[in-house]
Amino acid sequence: MGWFAENIQTQCKGDITANNPIVQDAVAGLEAYAVMRAAACQVNSATNTYCYVDAAQSTHPSDLYMYQLALGLRLPNTTVPSCTPCVQTVMHTLAADGANLSALQKTYPAAAQTVNGACGAQFVANLAQADTSGARGDGARVASGVTAGGAALLLGALLAL
Repeated sequence: MGWFAENIQTQCKGDITANNPIVQDAVAGLEAYAVMRAAACQVNSATNTYCYVDAAQSTHPSDLYMYQLALGLRLPNTTVPSCTPCVQTVMHTLAADGANLSALQKTYPAAAQTVNGACGAQFVANLAQADTSGARGDGARVASGVTAGGAALLLGALLAL
């Protein structure tokens, strides 16, 4: 996927410069593939199921929003995480494996604050603790319909692997 991310940035340079949202979303998805796959493949050892499946079937559907952070989609204001080991593991995976993703740098800090606010001050690390380069984002992108659809397609493809 890294090759595709590099190639699209070369081949679609004009669209990227023009802030074409479809191309920007494609680049973000390709760059986030590895970390999204790692997050989607986390297993709940208590149930022996994927954490993503647990989130989809749980009484805490807000947990599903954690999986879109790497695409630059922020948590909705009404998010109430379940405070389960799965949420903790997924957030750790995002922080550790995706700290260099600019989209995640913009969404993770506020998400970690939300999770820690609900689950305890040290439930998940903030990005600065997990990121050895010290890079941090300060904004959050509002999801567009195209991006949300792309996130759903990408997650579906990940689960099919």
